[in-house]
Amino acid sequence: MEIVLECWKRSKHGEQLHGPILSVSSDGCPKRRYAMFMMCMHSEILPGNPLYPFICDLPGLNRRVGKDNLTNDPDYKHEFKRK
Repeated sequence: MEIVLECWKRSKHGEQLHGPILSVSSDGCPKRRYAMFMMCMHSEILPGNPLYPFICDLPGLNRRVGKDNLTNDPDYKHEFKRK
């Protein structure tokens, strides 16, 4: 997954043409859940981050992101099934 994201970032037909990837999705597969967590939850959004003004007043929101502010967007239906 990280290789694909890096290729998108470097390709003239990727980020330069279409913009950055801001979130990655998963179908809820348990085997990918850990990888998604590791990729998308290693940094906290702090003052100075361009996203901070948008989320600083949203209590309860997960403020963790990955490299280049990458967020995890799991299929919510699978999240509800687990509960």
